Amino acid sequence: MTLPSNNALVVHQQGISLIELMVSIAIFAVGMLALLGLLSNSMVLTQSANHSSVASAMAYALADNIRANPSQIAAYNDPAVSAIEAACLTTAGCTKAQMVNAEYGMWQERLAEALPGGEGVVCRDSVTSSNDGTPDDWMCAGSATNTAYVVKICWKNTMNAGAWSCYRATI
Repeated sequence: MTLPSNNALVVHQQGISLIELMVSIAIFAVGMLALLGLLSNSMVLTQSANHSSVASAMAYALADNIRANPSQIAAYNDPAVSAIEAACLTTAGCTKAQMVNAEYGMWQERLAEALPGGEGVVCRDSVTSSNDGTPDDWMCAGSATNTAYVVKICWKNTMNAGAWSCYRATI
């Protein structure tokens, strides 16, 4: 058995260099920043989907209430509600006409609480396009008896810098 001479010693690297450490930290940091961006974007998308789901549920809830009171359907066509009918909140009850104001007023309050800037309207609309307007102009293009009643709900979209998002449901 021969031993290697001093000239033939094999040098083995021990540890890592500072440059390799800096590169690996930089790669890790870029990956973490990408993950953080993905996480924040998914939170915004989840919130937007939640708002759409809430709008859908609230539109169909009011549509069901309107269908339950068919003799008063015309009264739901954008009623001017100044205050919720107090009589409807007692055991004595209220008239069908008062019920319209009570349901519509409470529905508007729930919209404002559940959706950012949430507002809604019930109107006749013959247009079936996705352009349903905004609370400033609901674009309800129908007044004839052959046009459908629709429930329109709009809210401030958190994804698009406060632009309006709208949902409609036909009654």
